[in-house]
Amino acid sequence: MVANRPDTISEGTFYRQILGYSAIVVAVGPLLVWALVVVPGWL
Repeated sequence: MVANRPDTISEGTFYRQILGYSAIVVAVGPLLVWALVVVPGWL
């Protein structure tokens, strides 16, 4: 992943962006699935 980064972004910045995106996906993904699957059953 880091080898494919654009030359305009430093390695550290790119790594932090990838980690941030991964954290958002891990945090929001399960909540979104829960909201789509469980919540409609309660209504």
